[in-house]
Amino acid sequence: MSKAVALLCAVALAAAIPAASATAANFVPNPRDPVKFTGNLTIEQGGVSVTCSVLLDAKVVNGGFHAEIRGGSFSAGDWQCGWLLSPTAFSWYVYPDTTTQVLFSTFSFNTILGSCSGPFFTGWANGSPGKVVFSNTVIPGSPGACTVNGTLDTDPSLTIV
Repeated sequence: MSKAVALLCAVALAAAIPAASATAANFVPNPRDPVKFTGNLTIEQGGVSVTCSVLLDAKVVNGGFHAEIRGGSFSAGDWQCGWLLSPTAFSWYVYPDTTTQVLFSTFSFNTILGSCSGPFFTGWANGSPGKVVFSNTVIPGSPGACTVNGTLDTDPSLTIV
């Protein structure tokens, strides 16, 4: 009898594993190509603060597990945008973590003082449109970290479920 109970427990545990991984957050609708992330970001490094208009071109992969940012630009806002402050090293990847948070595995740009790049978590707001929310988001950098504030709206609107 105990072997039968152990077998049933093992089967129940094995059945629960796929269900647990199915609860991971995803972007919807998916797949979706193209998707644009647009808005104003204020980037501060070493006491120097610059606000840029940001446009990122992306696609959401089948299944919605991530969005691949294939290119983009920083433009005025401030005069330094696109000239001294510019994005680098595409492709970048955005992973939905929860319905209120995303992970950028890459987000890389030159700054007036140096550069900032790296993985980081930042906010997400479902709505119309869905948007990335930067609220004192810290991105590793040299000669020091960058702090980013602002929002990037998605077009067409994405939702995390």
